[in-house]
Amino acid sequence: MPTSQELLEMSINLFLNGLKFMKVWISTFVVLFAIAELFQWLKGFTLPMPAYILGGALLAIASNYDRGDSFSFDRSDAESSPHPALTGTPLPSLEEGKEV
Repeated sequence: MPTSQELLEMSINLFLNGLKFMKVWISTFVVLFAIAELFQWLKGFTLPMPAYILGGALLAIASNYDRGDSFSFDRSDAESSPHPALTGTPLPSLEEGKEV
């Protein structure tokens, strides 16, 4: 049979383990509550149309950033590597022996 000192130590250990569990429970509750409140706030949040246009333009620039192309409309690029649709030359036929 455990002594009173051992019983006291066991009850203190159980209490401290319970406190650790309560800290985890309270922390989880606070985090979930904050997420739910943030979700409710975001549902009612709307942006004006210019913000959507600016956001779309920034996304387009960011998605094409790795290409390194500039937005120049210089015709010298088109003349150096002509495309058949721009020069008027016929495209090769898909079937052999038939001309387009």
